Amino acid sequence: MQSKKRTALMLFAFGLVVMTLLSTPTRSNDIPSALDWRDNGGNFVTAIKDEGSCESCWAFSAAAMTESYYAIQNSLSDPEIDLSEQALISCSGDGSCSTGGDMGEALNYVRDKGLPPEACFPYEGEQNACNLCDDWKSKVTKIPGWSWVDEEQADDEAIKSALMKGPVTAWFHVHSEFEDYTDGVYKCEGDYVGDHFVLLIGWDDSEGAWIAKNNWGTDWGEEGFFKIAYDACGIGQWVAQVKNGDDDDDDDDRGCGCGG
Repeated sequence: MQSKKRTALMLFAFGLVVMTLLSTPTRSNDIPSALDWRDNGGNFVTAIKDEGSCESCWAFSAAAMTESYYAIQNSLSDPEIDLSEQALISCSGDGSCSTGGDMGEALNYVRDKGLPPEACFPYEGEQNACNLCDDWKSKVTKIPGWSWVDEEQADDEAIKSALMKGPVTAWFHVHSEFEDYTDGVYKCEGDYVGDHFVLLIGWDDSEGAWIAKNNWGTDWGEEGFFKIAYDACGIGQWVAQVKNGDDDDDDDDRGCGCGG
């Protein structure tokens, strides 16, 4: 009789342990130590571009996230999709080449109006009048919605979770030596010179760094890409992600207005 009781108690205790393990939320164990959307079952990052002297980092970052979202949704490795940043600069009313723009408003525009192909309104790098092609409405690519991953408080695990679904836009402080970056992990050691938006495409815990796509041409950095330390330059604040149609859209148009 005692043996049966002990057996019953052991089975009951084992059941409690299993239930506890199943009900405990998983955290970083589900997040890999590294991810790069250039090599994640294919390459889902579009070609490097160059914004030139126009302060249009916000437009390039929003367009790049939309391009990668489209590529991932359609399983298009080495995607050739090329969307018009000039449409955001000249037609959205969100910003300009001299003042920069607001990421929240830019993403609202991509969600509501969409972006036409580059050929419909090629990049001019100037604040010119809106001059979309006649049939632009039939050619646009939209996002179903968007949200801030985090705003004024960086959350690395939340950003990694968002990145597992696709690239995200990210804002950070630019310091004087960033222009001369060639390789390695950028850590913001010079004087502050401005703000910038880029596209985060992954991370590498072994280097303690995010992997990012810039829009300063392929002659800059690591052929247009760079790595930035997790805790550097305010990176991780004001990170935005695409949200699927079954999620609630985020109409919050707050954001970090910045130049390039």
